[in-house]
Amino acid sequence: MVGLLLLLSWRPSPAGEMPRVAVLHSPARDGSPAPRDEYDADLARLGWPVEHFDSAQLESLPAALDRFDLLIGAAGLNAEQAAGLREAGESLRRFVRFGGLLLLTDVNAEPQVSWLPALEPGLSVDVAGERCASSGKPAHWTDTRHPLLRGSAPPPAVGTHPRAVSGLWRVVAKCEDGRPILMCRELGDGLIVASCSHRQCGFPDLPFLQSLWQWGRDEGRIMAAREREEAGYQALRGPRELEARRMIPAPVIDGIVDEEAWNRAAATPPFVIPDGSGPARQETIARLGLDDHYLYAAFRCSDTDPQGLAPTTQQGDAEASHDDCVELFVDATGRRETYVRFVVNAAGAVYDETNTAPGWNGWWQAAVQRGVRGWSVELRIPLLMLGNPEDFGEQWAVNFARRYPRTGELSVWAPTHGPLASPDRFGTLQRAGVNARRFCLQVNRCALDGRRLSLAASKPGDGDFAGRCVVECTSPAGRTTEVAREVTLKGHGSTLIETEHQMDAEGLWVLRVRIEDSDGPVWFSEPVTREIDRP
Repeated sequence: MVGLLLLLSWRPSPAGEMPRVAVLHSPARDGSPAPRDEYDADLARLGWPVEHFDSAQLESLPAALDRFDLLIGAAGLNAEQAAGLREAGESLRRFVRFGGLLLLTDVNAEPQVSWLPALEPGLSVDVAGERCASSGKPAHWTDTRHPLLRGSAPPPAVGTHPRAVSGLWRVVAKCEDGRPILMCRELGDGLIVASCSHRQCGFPDLPFLQSLWQWGRDEGRIMAAREREEAGYQALRGPRELEARRMIPAPVIDGIVDEEAWNRAAATPPFVIPDGSGPARQETIARLGLDDHYLYAAFRCSDTDPQGLAPTTQQGDAEASHDDCVELFVDATGRRETYVRFVVNAAGAVYDETNTAPGWNGWWQAAVQRGVRGWSVELRIPLLMLGNPEDFGEQWAVNFARRYPRTGELSVWAPTHGPLASPDRFGTLQRAGVNARRFCLQVNRCALDGRRLSLAASKPGDGDFAGRCVVECTSPAGRTTEVAREVTLKGHGSTLIETEHQMDAEGLWVLRVRIEDSDGPVWFSEPVTREIDRP
């Protein structure tokens, strides 16, 4: 199958002149004519001058683009050629943004679409690989007044067509199955157009090519596109707000963001660069939800070079934040003075901190899943990790971030115009009715005497609490043991809980106390440290 790429560069010919054309194509196979010949007759009829480039010269494409107004290329893309276009994505993007027109034809195979996010984050086509049920029948226009369609008949539905395209596309034609056949996207002053019909069936035809050239350089279209883009940038710079939604049932934390609960969760738009001046090159979308015990977050991280995803640490420490990673900042008080930070890298290593307690370590769960187009992560954070629930505000300050160290790109949900840890510039989360009274357990005294840990836990208010007290004891060498005690805390009363631990090595020992109910949710968590001078 032949796939074609049509580009009008960022330096178009003056009005009235013919476009300067270059054809980038695959070599002939099995004695058949070279794919470049399919356009030669049409270009000759239009009087458009043309030069040819074999796809082996793909590396020279970025440097050669300024010699042309129109590029036809990428015929019969394979994985290697798709990788070449991915590397040239920034050059192609720059040409299109400054007035170029990009036409993709025969868009019906994975290599022909896998490189698209390098051209614009979020620009994607889901290739079905299934034969269209209405194959051979004409498609129907979804917008018969579209300027691209002057004098053109609907393209035939032949072979396979995508099941869906991303929301950045505007679908112009569909087959009877409802699958997209012709789509367009404005990017800067230019256009990206994709046709899933086959060139051998006569589309794009001469009227379509002429309409594309005329509409692409139409001053009215360009001015309108600039106004829309500026309005979009203003929206990017504006305040961010999400409404937290209840996660019932709760998602399984396995890194796969596909449960129905996530479809109901609040979702961010694609991340932007920290000054809000434009979208990030690597698309990231986050989701957030709550239940009575946990805060849930998920990230979908597209990657234009998934083979280059190589986190350097699998250990849970600050090094995780130097890798390909995502970050969540939460100020549950809403006062925009404090925050808790949660970091997960692409290997699943985690790190956390708060700006109020140096050395703080939280207790929470994360899972990562890597795929062919990027990676995803899910987090489950006990609400008590966010601070004292009695201090929770009706509005929380939150932000999401992603680091992409291969290019140095940093992206965020809410622009901070500076350091990420700027709670005064976080977005706003309208929380979904967290009942702080559910978390009213208090530990009035938590002391370590020799090897015995003693704590006095109380439950203000009516009703008893039945659960267990778990103490994790971590040695200076990092070895952790766990002791658990069943406990019942009486309402309006205080209960003494004691545990013993074998601490026989010199160094700093850390004991983490948590109280949890039978279903697992944590109601209290606090670290206790002891320095052992000698065994």
